[in-house]
Amino acid sequence: MARRALITGVSGQDGAYLAKLLLESGYEVFGSSREPSVKPWRLLALGVADHVRLLPAGRGSLDDFRRLITTAAPDEIYNLAAQTSLTEAAKTPVETAELNALGPVLLFEATRLDAPGARVFQASSAQVYGRAALAAYTPEGPFAPTNLYGASKLFSQLAAEHYRNAFKIFISCGIFFAHESPLRGEEFLSRKVTSTLAAIRAGRATRLSVGNMDASRDWGSAEDFVHGARLSLSASAPGDYVFATGVVHTVRDLIEVAAGCLGFDLEWSGSGVHETGVDRKTGERIVDVDPRFFRAFEEVTPPADISATTARLGWRPTTPFRDMIRRMCDADLRAFETGDQKGSSVA
Repeated sequence: MARRALITGVSGQDGAYLAKLLLESGYEVFGSSREPSVKPWRLLALGVADHVRLLPAGRGSLDDFRRLITTAAPDEIYNLAAQTSLTEAAKTPVETAELNALGPVLLFEATRLDAPGARVFQASSAQVYGRAALAAYTPEGPFAPTNLYGASKLFSQLAAEHYRNAFKIFISCGIFFAHESPLRGEEFLSRKVTSTLAAIRAGRATRLSVGNMDASRDWGSAEDFVHGARLSLSASAPGDYVFATGVVHTVRDLIEVAAGCLGFDLEWSGSGVHETGVDRKTGERIVDVDPRFFRAFEEVTPPADISATTARLGWRPTTPFRDMIRRMCDADLRAFETGDQKGSSVA
């Protein structure tokens, strides 16, 4: 019989790519949704909406999670549901804590009660490291989150460790660094950059405004990361894994690559909040800095250490940064050309 998987957060970027991967591997896939009668646009974009059985997520109580698990009877559970926007997390602290911290505990408890043999993947985040001074980020930390999102993700990570040790539940945590795709929400910097520059190319916008140009991130591919999530549940024992590329790029790098992919010839001038980017071809200023977009805490980002993940799972990133950004730019430009600004034109 086909293995069965339950994905919470199936309507998100990671959930959609994971559903596609599992379906291609012969799984029967269930996904929780607040609106199970509506097919999520990301699943539609990937052509898998008719093959994922959507179940009502309910209000996130223990009974709701138990109902999900007993209905799906999963061999594997992927908990991807979370408030992932730092901005929204700051605006809705109670809801963020309930979803990101309490939600995983309820899922772990429901698994203990109704599917103790199931294997669980819990999505964590690089935000758990925060201001910790490290030579390289490793699964062992130390951790010092500087925002509620990171704190809530660290709580869920520690809760997973407790359920592993106390109840012998197979729970692996994936510490995901920034990961992108054409299905990334436009509230995230990477999609803001590619979609705005595509809009400028299509004559629908005039300016891209960003925060700290020197801020750095380790940007990887969402498709690579969900492949790692699946591998973590195929290991002989559960554990915590860092999923990243080990290569750091600045916001300026991101903009330069995206601009080049869209045919702009970008030239920088000025510095700090006065830095601007001008398209040499037209002489138009298309990029500027807006202090409103600076983060209160902008952590230093050393390269992540994925050696343990590679050694234990055989996983390593396969998508070059430039190729990933080009795919996003191409999809965004197609979306403007076809009138679908959701960015759902994925190739």
